[in-house]
Amino acid sequence: MQIDPNTFTTILVWVGFIVLIYFIMIRPQQMQQKKRKAMLGSLSRGFQIILHSGIIGVIREIDEQIISLEIAPKIIIKVMKEGVAQIWKGRDE
Repeated sequence: MQIDPNTFTTILVWVGFIVLIYFIMIRPQQMQQKKRKAMLGSLSRGFQIILHSGIIGVIREIDEQIISLEIAPKIIIKVMKEGVAQIWKGRDE
């Protein structure tokens, strides 16, 4: 039994398309998630961070899910760790 050349070509095109989609869409997203997880894991007391809402503050306490963030002298709010957009500066000296 022989495979029709058109069928073989069609299969190759679909396999190529799936591989292309993986490298264009899925792989970059996985890398971004891994990078974000590492960033959240590196947070510690004294780091200046920016939240997704744009609030900037200094981490005063941190646990598994909640961060106590000082946004002004003696004004501390509690936020979810997932709300952190990025580290603005390292430790506040």
